[in-house]
Amino acid sequence: MATDQDDFGLTRWTVHGERLVDDTRRLRLSIASVELPDGVRSSSM
Repeated sequence: MATDQDDFGLTRWTVHGERLVDDTRRLRLSIASVELPDGVRSSSM
């Protein structure tokens, strides 16, 4: 049975896609499309 929380009590997000914006020796920047357990979808950096 799946739950909305892992063993540490943190909320699980479903990642629907991720796009790499920049990748250097010191920084990797990407934009991800995610869905929270309550069904809310968002894109964030």
